[in-house]
Amino acid sequence: MSITVSFTTSSKKVNSTAQLTMTDSYECVFKSGCSMLRPTLFLEIATNTFPAYTAFKIENRYYNITDIRSVRQNLFEVDGVIDVLATYRNQIGASSQYVLRASAESDSYITDKLYPMRNYKTYGRDAKANGFVYPTLGTFVVGVQGKTTGGSFGSTTYYCMDSTNCKAFMDKVFNINTADYDAASVEAASGIPEKVYASIINPQQYIVSCMYLPFEYETIGNRSVSSIELGWFTIDNIEALVFNTSYGQLPRVSSLTFDLPKHPQASSRGQYLNNSPYASYLLSYMPFGELELPADLLIGQSQIHLEVLVDVITGQGTLKVYSGSNASGQLLTSDSAQIGVPIAISGGVYDVSLGGAAKKLATGALAASAQAGQNVGFSLLGSSANIGVWGAAANTVAGAVQSPTITTAGSNGALDFLEYDCILYSRFTHIVDDDNAQHGKPLCKVRTISSVPGYIMCMKPSIDLAATETEKDEILAFMTNGFYYE
Repeated sequence: MSITVSFTTSSKKVNSTAQLTMTDSYECVFKSGCSMLRPTLFLEIATNTFPAYTAFKIENRYYNITDIRSVRQNLFEVDGVIDVLATYRNQIGASSQYVLRASAESDSYITDKLYPMRNYKTYGRDAKANGFVYPTLGTFVVGVQGKTTGGSFGSTTYYCMDSTNCKAFMDKVFNINTADYDAASVEAASGIPEKVYASIINPQQYIVSCMYLPFEYETIGNRSVSSIELGWFTIDNIEALVFNTSYGQLPRVSSLTFDLPKHPQASSRGQYLNNSPYASYLLSYMPFGELELPADLLIGQSQIHLEVLVDVITGQGTLKVYSGSNASGQLLTSDSAQIGVPIAISGGVYDVSLGGAAKKLATGALAASAQAGQNVGFSLLGSSANIGVWGAAANTVAGAVQSPTITTAGSNGALDFLEYDCILYSRFTHIVDDDNAQHGKPLCKVRTISSVPGYIMCMKPSIDLAATETEKDEILAFMTNGFYYE
């Protein structure tokens, strides 16, 4: 059987749909018993050596030459095998498949595990001032019991003062001298020593807490006052702000924004490199400690935003870290720590029980007063009629007041965290070089094959062809393992 066959000396990739351009045509005869998929031709051609042909075409089918044998002078046997990709190129290109990898298009957010990581890392460090201030600029929040104001919390009012006003306030607390509580007058009237009386009165007992916060007090207080109600006393000429606990939101006293570094290979290799395990971020913010940030939530972000919310009363701080440039972004992590430094407050506990002769003398004095029809009271500044009676017992009463046992509320905190910057550490693990033209990148989308020329790998391809089962199986195997649409 004679048939016209076209030949070429060109070449291409085995797994390519490229259709080679044929250059020479000859009338050939099929060898008896040959297969359409693996035909053997008799080619008669005048040549002193073997023909240099690499492929041939019969009608609409392309074949790759596998062997050429000499039968006699100028007559050769040519073995071929069907090139299914070139033969059915148009049908393959028109089919719609789920493309796993492609060289023409990719999704940079899909992790490409084809290329292993190298034992090579690059690091980043971005430091910013932590937003705290030193004691000379910070705030003292003093919880005071006394006549309540509009900003009181129960029976306690929290006054915010700078260091100068706090010192002035404490100086006045320990130097109270009013018409009602004049220790010198008491000593003159009753014989109780001035210093003993001053320790008994102890106006400090109305201070229930004192907290130092490393923030300027204008950012914490809400209402300005010029005097402080301390128990029964009024401390004038003190500039302070009252923290109003009825407000719905505690003050945000620190705010920082960091530019987020990115993996140095991400722009060329894919955004997936900005995710773990290729990228990691560590935020060091004292006193909260070191916080690892979730890299998977930061792939498409260029910044992170930090805010510190502080409970003015307890000094407890909460750090919240958001993606983006403000607090409207996604919450990445949060943590709590003691930011406020509690200042120790000491008070005297006195044993004022009258023992022995003092009790008898006091009883006698009360009886004498009662018999005289005088007003009986325990006020140390009673009427002049009572002074003589109590004056007689003054030394005994003073002697009954024992040395105070000191108790402490709270404890002095630490300020060392003020020394540390807020630092964002980044670490990136590099991957080996790629070969996009030969292996493509992840796409994982349905595409018409002709729309993504170059290297293509499909998942579970399916195609309707007017071809033998053997041809179909070969085409599906190429599409599954990777081929070139050219």
